Amino acid sequence: MNDNMIYDASAAIGAREYHKKTGLTQQLRNAEQDFKNKFIDYQAGEGKVKDEYVDRRNCPLCCSNSGDIVFTKNGFEHVRCTCEMVYVPKVLKKEFQNIIYANKAYERETHESFRTEPRSSFIKAVYEEGFKLVEQTGVLHGLLLDVGSSSGLFMECALSRGFKAKGIEPSPYAVEEAIRRGLNVSQGYFQKGFVADNSLDIVTMWDVLEHCKNPDEVLCTAYRALVPGGIVFLQVPNIMGIAPRIMRKDCNMFTGFGHINLFGPDTLKRILDKNMFKEIKMQSVISEISVINNYLNYHDPYEGPSREKDNILGVLDIETIHNNLWGYKLQVVGKKEN
Repeated sequence: MNDNMIYDASAAIGAREYHKKTGLTQQLRNAEQDFKNKFIDYQAGEGKVKDEYVDRRNCPLCCSNSGDIVFTKNGFEHVRCTCEMVYVPKVLKKEFQNIIYANKAYERETHESFRTEPRSSFIKAVYEEGFKLVEQTGVLHGLLLDVGSSSGLFMECALSRGFKAKGIEPSPYAVEEAIRRGLNVSQGYFQKGFVADNSLDIVTMWDVLEHCKNPDEVLCTAYRALVPGGIVFLQVPNIMGIAPRIMRKDCNMFTGFGHINLFGPDTLKRILDKNMFKEIKMQSVISEISVINNYLNYHDPYEGPSREKDNILGVLDIETIHNNLWGYKLQVVGKKEN
């Protein structure tokens, strides 16, 4: 496996092999079906989430309520705002947000897969790409808070690199797993007062901000918690990646009930600027080459034969994809000014 594939399952072993061994696609499809069985009103055209389960919100970037519906998936409209932010305007009320995932069998399967091959190696390699970006800021050690820390796999990697690490995670099951592994993880949501102002060197959020009803509030809390010169690190799905732009609602990126903020490079930079983070650095990871080729050749994108893993239509290779920030996920760091 060459260096530019080590974090990229689609390019390294292909979509079918990866999803067959991890069961990720089937797990997501089962979760989507469970959700639709409980929350969708099928009398409303193609099906919409029942009003009693949702709250309406405006664009999380510019606060406007103008824009165009791009598509509807799992009962949720996905809107492209006039400011170019893509978001879900009707989101689950707080008491229903975790109902799909609040299932011990589902959670056990999820957390076990984090540490099972081949998923474990690819996750850790993606973490290493994130650390390379963090190193560019000069923050090589100190106190790290991992927001949405799950059962603590990233915290283990951070501790091995010399960081002091603690986490916060809403899932009681995941917190129990993390504590069982000797990690310092608290159960709850990252809110003002969880840590003292000016006390952290780095705040990390791996695949968190896309789930937050009010991302400004989360970023503001992170800013206050950081020491001057401290950094926030984010990984989020990339709405401007090649895979979602080609596949649209057929892409696993879109769930409706989970991913409610869909950032691209520009909108992610703007929300960080809005919350006073400076010296923003960004990169993309995960090409989804095999997934896209399956789709373009009329196969199931995640379970198709994945014959072509080096390029898309002989035109786009991994280097071109990431040089243009077209990967499936974005990694970004922003610094609190001294």
